[in-house]
Amino acid sequence: MNIFFSYDFLTTQSHVGKRGLERFDFLFNILKKLNIDVRLDTNLSHNFPIKRFYELHHKIYQDQILNYIEPNRNCVESRHLVEDYLSGCDIFIGYELSEKTRTYFDRIGVCYIDIWLSPLRFCKDVLFSFFSNNHDIQNKFISYKTKKEFFHNEVKILKRNFNFLSNDSMDLIDDSALLISQLFVDKACQRGDQFLSFLDFKSELTEISSSFPTLYLLKHPLMPDEDFVKVIEGLKYLKNVVYLQNKNVYELLSNSKIKSVIAVSSSVLKEASYFGKKTICLYRPTLHNGYCDIYQSFFNSEFWTELLDLKFCREHWIYFNCDNYLRQKFNAFYAYRPFVEDLFSTPRLQKSDVAYNNLVTISALVDSLTLGPPFILWGFGSVGRLIFPSLKSKIKGVIDHQLTISNISVVEGIPVINIDDLEDSDLIVLSAFKYIHEVKTLLSNKDISCEVIPLF
Repeated sequence: MNIFFSYDFLTTQSHVGKRGLERFDFLFNILKKLNIDVRLDTNLSHNFPIKRFYELHHKIYQDQILNYIEPNRNCVESRHLVEDYLSGCDIFIGYELSEKTRTYFDRIGVCYIDIWLSPLRFCKDVLFSFFSNNHDIQNKFISYKTKKEFFHNEVKILKRNFNFLSNDSMDLIDDSALLISQLFVDKACQRGDQFLSFLDFKSELTEISSSFPTLYLLKHPLMPDEDFVKVIEGLKYLKNVVYLQNKNVYELLSNSKIKSVIAVSSSVLKEASYFGKKTICLYRPTLHNGYCDIYQSFFNSEFWTELLDLKFCREHWIYFNCDNYLRQKFNAFYAYRPFVEDLFSTPRLQKSDVAYNNLVTISALVDSLTLGPPFILWGFGSVGRLIFPSLKSKIKGVIDHQLTISNISVVEGIPVINIDDLEDSDLIVLSAFKYIHEVKTLLSNKDISCEVIPLF
């Protein structure tokens, strides 16, 4: 099988696309380990002949961050440029393909997998949204789609943490709406050669304004101040707008006084529905409903073996990753910053001390566990896998949701069990320490009286 892994080379500026693509080195490594012939398109010296491609469609390539084109499949020469660039690949894996690129690939017969950072960004780590124009592959994506209950549970955790962390009592007006501003150049808001903003929806916002006592307009954290000033000036005709800066969107979504969330085409709209908010999309959703939000399964070799219908068998394995691994690779912290503050905002020495102290704590607990009775390891994520080799002789079973849904029954000779297999006499070591409240609640609901030791 031949896979070509690239960015949207028909619409995205090359250095921008390839900078994002380089963060997918982990996925490239997974596919290479499966003995797949895969090419990662990050060589800046071999660019697609984009200027010629645009000329053939009677357009001048502007070399902007995002460009717009509707390629005609009947243009034989431009089609040959694409086919030569892909070199007869069986599957094209693209990072955040535009609608027009996907449509063009459909028409010229390119089988593709499109991967976007998911609009749902409030989980312990970011996840991806997958879509394919291949029917069999798309059905497999659907089978791996993360259940809504998982996201609802993550929102509960988020709300509980905000109740604990928040020092800012925002005095909001009851039954208000939240307007989510977006950057002036945003692929989700692109309509032809134009990028839409609130300034393009005067009549809609006028009508919306009459339905709420207050509209809270939240500045995008990456929007330059001069652009936000343009938005403020452009919305002066609305008399009930309050402008917010440096406010956390998840804290606002957790506030019961916000009833609705409004945006041109923001990922926050999809997130807001899990916070129980009504939403108004002025343009269209960031991604269509066919995209499947998948959490961490793509680190599993079995996911790709099944997805690509590989005709060989080998031992299944999971690519090693740590908490917030993808957040750091993609610099995708967004409103999750309050929970990972030590990752980027404290002095280097202080960060080193935090990491050192955490490792000392884990090391001391591991030493004590080697002398104690056998136990159940709950959680086989980054921390669980880190301590597993040292404690393997003491582990009599592993509980982990991802292992279970991946149908992995044994990890290096240790059985993967579920909560119904537990007995009152069992000792549980909880590596998934973030979920200690949820684990204890599960045990209580099952009327199981196990001792639970969190690693932190």
